[in-house]
Amino acid sequence: MEGEVMTGRILPGFSNPFLSLVSKEKCWFSSTDPINSIRYKTRAQLKQDLREKREENAIDKTRRVDACRRCQTCRNHSAPYQRRQHTTAGFAEAGSILSRTPAACGFRWNSSIRKLYDQELQEAKAIRKARKKKKKKGDLEVRLPKDQFAEKLEQKRHISESEIDQLIRFLTDLKEQSSDGDSEEEENLLREKQQLESAYQQLKDDYTIMKQNYESLLNVFKVVDQARKEIPAIKES
Repeated sequence: MEGEVMTGRILPGFSNPFLSLVSKEKCWFSSTDPINSIRYKTRAQLKQDLREKREENAIDKTRRVDACRRCQTCRNHSAPYQRRQHTTAGFAEAGSILSRTPAACGFRWNSSIRKLYDQELQEAKAIRKARKKKKKKGDLEVRLPKDQFAEKLEQKRHISESEIDQLIRFLTDLKEQSSDGDSEEEENLLREKQQLESAYQQLKDDYTIMKQNYESLLNVFKVVDQARKEIPAIKES
């Protein structure tokens, strides 16, 4: 038995060991196929099977989530979290039946609910806005108590003469300490400068003496060389 499939490949999830490609457009069922009663499926049927398999996987996943939700660990979740999980699972199940995504099902569900309870939603929004305004006013009153603020400001402005004298003494001592430290540092720098100048002068004197000795030694070498040249002339005469 043979038929057409997708060009050059088998759809994912349906690559059975007894199905082999012999050309780009033909497929054959092996004679050793243990499922001899299998019926050949067209491309549209394969896509439909793939879609059904994905839906079954989604339903299985939803069932696993529900089973996990019933376990002891998931019972510790808060009520809003559990309601959200149940709602999401319901949207997933409805989406698998209607061939829609869970988000699309949730959007349509919310739209229907808004139409049914339009008046209640408007009242809830008004209550929420009023509650927000009241909360903001309460925060401002707590943060800016005028009487307490003015009292603290007056306390800060009132400074006694003793505190002023203490502040003056502190600043004076600080200035003296800084001046003493600066003068001591200047003395150390001056002493170090004098030591460096004396060492430089000593090196300069040593260099002058060595230069004079070198020049004297060169003069001696010149005299000896000249005398050595004159000795053969004396022997010949």
